[in-house]
Amino acid sequence: MKVPEEPISDSLGDVDDISLRFSMDGDFKLNGELDASTRQRKLVNAISQMNSMKGSPSVLYSPGRRQMLFVITVDSYDDNGDIKANLEDIIKNVMKTAGLTSGKGKIGFVLATGSSVQEVVEMTKKYLINLEDFDAIVCNSGSEIYYPWRDMEVDADYEAHVEYKWPGESIRSVMLRLACTEPETEDDITEYTSACSTRCYAISVKQGVETRRVDDLRQRLRMRGLRCNIVYTHAATRLNVIPLCASRLQAVRYLLIRWGIDMTKSVLFLGEKGDTDYEDLLGGLHKTIILKGAVGSDSEKLLRSEENFKREDVVPRDSPNISYVEENGGPPEILSTLESYGIK
Repeated sequence: MKVPEEPISDSLGDVDDISLRFSMDGDFKLNGELDASTRQRKLVNAISQMNSMKGSPSVLYSPGRRQMLFVITVDSYDDNGDIKANLEDIIKNVMKTAGLTSGKGKIGFVLATGSSVQEVVEMTKKYLINLEDFDAIVCNSGSEIYYPWRDMEVDADYEAHVEYKWPGESIRSVMLRLACTEPETEDDITEYTSACSTRCYAISVKQGVETRRVDDLRQRLRMRGLRCNIVYTHAATRLNVIPLCASRLQAVRYLLIRWGIDMTKSVLFLGEKGDTDYEDLLGGLHKTIILKGAVGSDSEKLLRSEENFKREDVVPRDSPNISYVEENGGPPEILSTLESYGIK
């Protein structure tokens, strides 16, 4: 079935009406109006109540009284797109650091990744990481949230929030035609069935195959009336096509609002580079700690063309919310950086 096209100027005309537009800026209004975070929390609760009225009972996804979140978003892959062993050390170092602070027991842990939930489970088993140490697992570049302490139950409310304009099955054939510039063989790009889900269409990209950049793909999809978020992950060997409103940062914002945690009380741990959504994770009121040398191969070359804007146009280099830990830095070095943010 051919998807009708629409002008680019009209393709995002009603995106401003999307209910799920979480802000990290926390602006305050006068004349008795609610601040942004309070309005957003009321919004989440209202949509959850609507789902319950429709016959889908809402579950209270809360791991306990958390006052801060440590979010591990390091995209650590080798050249083949496989998860590197150093992710084990990163996760354990972050958790050990939390144990050295006075907030022990009040700090929650979230893993946000471009991998599927099956890959995360396999990774934790391989490296003997207790999955239940995490309060939430954000999978497939932010299209799904799972709760290990609830038997890896998916958050159905979050899926409902991000389903806006999600084309579902109709995106499959379109992406296979558009993603590759000049496919030489049929297996240059294929559906990655094991990583696909109701909110993520995953495509496997053979190494060396030229694929279109994210900005080019977005434009081509808009011309066909399709609105999606596109993320290259696993060292550019995989392409995740997810709902327009879904992203790793949106998922983190959702959790903060749902659990009543102030947005300034979240710390994101990143490498110096990563998936094509890396820049989205840098900006906002949250604190960012960049672990030098943690990431080898990345996907950022497929974000946009060279003549387009640069990263410094998006995120200021001297942001007070971004700090660095030197290569091979352990819990003491991470703790020192946290203390510079007033976290002791």
